[in-house]
Amino acid sequence: MAEGNDGDEPLGTLFAQLTDDARDYAAAEFVYFRELAITKAKDLRDAAVLGAFALLFAFAALVAIAVGAVMALAPMIGAGVATAVVGVVTLVLSGIFGWLAWARVAALLEPDE
Repeated sequence: MAEGNDGDEPLGTLFAQLTDDARDYAAAEFVYFRELAITKAKDLRDAAVLGAFALLFAFAALVAIAVGAVMALAPMIGAGVATAVVGVVTLVLSGIFGWLAWARVAALLEPDE
């Protein structure tokens, strides 16, 4: 509304101005929330990339530990048996963790009562 208005504008003009103001407000809110969503998505992408690198290096460390275990056991029980022992232990641990993960996912997918 204009400054110093004495209140004698037609009602149609006031509603038109209200509609224009509401449209401008909605457009500004849309732009704000769009930019907020883009910023959050970029932050999430960066976190996912860092998490992927962390998993990559953790996997490399586990491979190094497994190779070290085979090398440490090989003189005592032979290379083939050492590889089998480390492989079986690794598969058992993988199965346990996989089963625990599956149980949690299944519990999350059950409908709430």
